[in-house]
Amino acid sequence: MTKSARAKKAKKADFAKVKLKVGKRLKKAQNETRTDFKARKIILKEQLSKKSEEELLTRKKRNVKDLLTCVGNTNTYVRQDGLNGLLELVKKNEMEVLLPKLSQIISGVAPCVFDIDVLIRSATIKFIETLLVKVGSHVEPYFSVLATHLSCAMVHLNTGVQADSLRLINLFVRHTPALLARHANTLINNFVNLISRKALISQTGPSKREMCVDFTRMLHTNPSNRLTTHKGHVELLQELSGFLEVILKEQGQVEEQMPLTVWERLMAGSLAPTSWGSTDRDTMQNTWLFSDPQQLEKFVQDIVPLLFQVWAEVDPKNHEGMEEDNLLNEEGVKALSSILNIIAHLMSITQLCTKQQPKECDWFVQQLNSQYMSKIMSGFPYYRHTSRMKIKKRKNKPTDKAEENMEDHSIRHCNHLNVTLASLAIQLSPSSHFQEKAVTFMSSKSCMPVTEKLHPFLLIVHS
Repeated sequence: MTKSARAKKAKKADFAKVKLKVGKRLKKAQNETRTDFKARKIILKEQLSKKSEEELLTRKKRNVKDLLTCVGNTNTYVRQDGLNGLLELVKKNEMEVLLPKLSQIISGVAPCVFDIDVLIRSATIKFIETLLVKVGSHVEPYFSVLATHLSCAMVHLNTGVQADSLRLINLFVRHTPALLARHANTLINNFVNLISRKALISQTGPSKREMCVDFTRMLHTNPSNRLTTHKGHVELLQELSGFLEVILKEQGQVEEQMPLTVWERLMAGSLAPTSWGSTDRDTMQNTWLFSDPQQLEKFVQDIVPLLFQVWAEVDPKNHEGMEEDNLLNEEGVKALSSILNIIAHLMSITQLCTKQQPKECDWFVQQLNSQYMSKIMSGFPYYRHTSRMKIKKRKNKPTDKAEENMEDHSIRHCNHLNVTLASLAIQLSPSSHFQEKAVTFMSSKSCMPVTEKLHPFLLIVHS
């Protein structure tokens, strides 16, 4: 074989296919990707278990246990989905079906009252309201759980939780007032802490110490907190007024149900008929508002100065935009109405606790007979400031008679407020000038229909 033939053969060998021997395999490449896989069945026992037909189920076939598990989840939307599922169960089922699960539901939902997320708190309040409407008084054995979590929400560090706690109080006042009144000892102190804080020594100067009112507490002032604004203060006073009214009503019902012991001479050694009590009676007697005059005095000393501080925020004399000193805007009417209602409730509570008239209690009269009470009476009688924007919305121009009717309507709107203020002035004001103004107003014909809706304690004065 010539040299050229060898060279050609060697050159062809580079491109020739390698013939492998039988039984040998190619070596795996280092960058080979495996494409084979194995599959196994996953069996969920929860899915295999059949749901009982008698069990409470949503349209997604979830029971109470599953929903409460969702409520305890860390994800916001999962918690909200669980609350919506519980709301669905309460709406579509009867009370008899819900009662066996009531303890489990309330214990699981109650912590959501002070959840940081506003969506969860709103869904919780909506669910609790629907539940109370459905079960009514059957929630009594478990109401202490709700009241405890409500108390925690009122003193929570999150200001949004504090604001929503007032919505929950309003809900309980409307649906379960008797049960709410049993927890008055804790909730009343929380009201005071919500609206005020303890004043520093430097903030109570000698000018304030000379006054009759003791300014040991001051209103909260925090621009980032909705409750510390003027509207928040008025809202707090409205809820406190409603709460005190509920306590007084429950105390009145308990006293009406208290049986009297009748003594009769029958024979030697016989026993007189004994009286029996109830749980409501024992609970209301343990409320320090009606049983401890010293604690009641401390509460009045804390709350009355705060009422005057709220009034200073709406006093027409402190606003340059007001044309007269007795014209109040809508917020002013709400604030003054709440202040007077709270004072009237405190008078009734003082009479029940001390067994004497409020004007005979030196500490009570000292709080109200201050120069700040005189400032409230200096603008008497008050009128509501009518907004001009509402008048412009009318298509037809108002005539003189129409303007008089609108003015009369604004005056009638404040009649109830003026009658309440006049009644308080007659009882508590030491100024003869204010008493004469109050008597003159009470004897006018315009306030006659209003006196029928007065506070029961103030009706005695008018009669």
